[in-house]
Amino acid sequence: MSSASRHLTAGLQLNPKTAEVLSRFDQRRRLLLLIRGGASALVMLLLSVVFITSVDYFWIISDPFRWALSFSAYGLAALTLYLLGIRPMGQRDPEQIARQVEASDRVLREDFLSAVELANPLHINGARSFRNRLQDRVGERAAVLDVGTLLPIGLISRWLLASTLLLALFAILFLVPGFQFGRRIARAMIPGAAIQRASMTQLEIMRPSPASGFVAQGDAIAIVVGLSGKSTDEVYLQWRNEDGASGRLLMTPRVLSQGVSPGSPQSGTLGTQGRYAVNLAVGGVPVHYRVLGGDGVTLWETLTPLPRPRVTRFTKEYRFPDYSLLSPRVEEAEHGDLEA
Repeated sequence: MSSASRHLTAGLQLNPKTAEVLSRFDQRRRLLLLIRGGASALVMLLLSVVFITSVDYFWIISDPFRWALSFSAYGLAALTLYLLGIRPMGQRDPEQIARQVEASDRVLREDFLSAVELANPLHINGARSFRNRLQDRVGERAAVLDVGTLLPIGLISRWLLASTLLLALFAILFLVPGFQFGRRIARAMIPGAAIQRASMTQLEIMRPSPASGFVAQGDAIAIVVGLSGKSTDEVYLQWRNEDGASGRLLMTPRVLSQGVSPGSPQSGTLGTQGRYAVNLAVGGVPVHYRVLGGDGVTLWETLTPLPRPRVTRFTKEYRFPDYSLLSPRVEEAEHGDLEA
């Protein structure tokens, strides 16, 4: 008998066979509760992920809101695990477990619970010979019980079936080409991760390269984005800086030569080739930007301004004619003007 089983029947003057059945029933019950808690938590988590991916599919939501939904999903799954698995496992009253045994087996109805109650020193009554006969009779009848039959896995089959079906559905969606289900799941289940939104319109920042980096202070930086997949009529650049200012700029199609051979009938024709551009002014503070087009949204990128190189001090060396008999002289100044 395990230590947990001895703890359950500690202090009870039970027949060893009855105590063994009671302990095995409790172990089986705790195992089923643990499986039910895990399966129900998985079902709740997967349903929450479906909800988050649906919200992320139909609406363009902010990253903090998406992260809040993800944390809520994990919290709801943990609460389900606690309510349906962990908390019931802590209820280990021998008399309550005896009632569950009687409810599962009609042969021992009323006798099994009586044997457990009379084994409690606090509830002992009646003659010792009567209690011993009852304990022996119940022990002989309990010895043939099959705990697996009393607590079949079918009691939690609904949770197991629901979790299996959801996992199978997720596996099928992973195999659907173009649905980008892996990215959608990652965005829903990994809060805080920088994962670009799955979309039919694909956006790629081509300039500057890399999209985040240092730029010259006060410059207008050309932002060029490549568009593929589902086309859209309007592409916007959304920006905000660390001074609190923000805005949105309409990107215009960037006209590029088609690259046809000289002398051909199409020589000199122009096309956009799915590229859009806009100039973004960068002042003295970092600027964060992203591009939106159709249902596509890029990640937030950052342009950090640095001051341009400039002359801060001049070093001048004067070399006098030989006839002056003057030694060379070195002078430092903030300007480079010379007078002779």
